[in-house]
Amino acid sequence: MRNRENSACERIHRILEEFPEHSSPKSTLPRNGLYFFYEDGEICAHTGKPRIVRVGNHPRSQNRLITRLREHYGEIDYPEKKNCSVLRRLIGGAILRRRDPNHPCLLPSPGEGH
Repeated sequence: MRNRENSACERIHRILEEFPEHSSPKSTLPRNGLYFFYEDGEICAHTGKPRIVRVGNHPRSQNRLITRLREHYGEIDYPEKKNCSVLRRLIGGAILRRRDPNHPCLLPSPGEGH
């Protein structure tokens, strides 16, 4: 099981290496899409390259990617920033459920815990 998780992680990182990196929402970006954040100093154990620390989208409407990124960069105040990555929350919930269907972080319901 662990080797499959490592392999999936490696594949995701390698796919993302093919895309351009942007360091600010002020750069030229598409209006829609997924985004991946890397943290300076954090390295992925599978690839030796920067570790993905946040995955997200712009869930509330079309053409909102740049506004969503500006929220993350603190250019727009959004009080619940830490809970906004729905994709990351759902993937994390799936991993926890596979390991332990009764994990306390799955309460009150899958993907909606702490």
